Amino acid sequence: MLDNLISDLEKYLKTALIQEEDKEGITYLFSLNDESEIYLKERSYGIYITSTICHFSEQAITSPEDFYIYLMKANYLGIGTGNSIISIAPGEKFLTLSLLIDYEVNYKMFRDLLEDFVNYRSYWSVEINKKLGMDK
Repeated sequence: MLDNLISDLEKYLKTALIQEEDKEGITYLFSLNDESEIYLKERSYGIYITSTICHFSEQAITSPEDFYIYLMKANYLGIGTGNSIISIAPGEKFLTLSLLIDYEVNYKMFRDLLEDFVNYRSYWSVEINKKLGMDK
């Protein structure tokens, strides 16, 4: 399923996505710019998309409670994230944005959801870096 969508996406983008294979299957990777990478992986329950938003260190936050409330508001009902989820990556070094797409999706819906994901990722990268004071 994902292979067909990726094939159509590569034709649309006029570029080949990088494939990494491991015991869990194939992960597709494409770069938005020098800093941003989007990972797509087929799971038994759908298509999983994830990307790193920014580096994260709880020690650098002046008020962790306020920051976590800020993230909870961003995630509330998926309204501020387009049904994606902002979370802390394992190892607690990065904030990530993740989205699960149902299998019953055609190429146009897939591309639109992926485009929305990229836009939300860019938006939250800027906003969270401002909140963390890393935009200086």
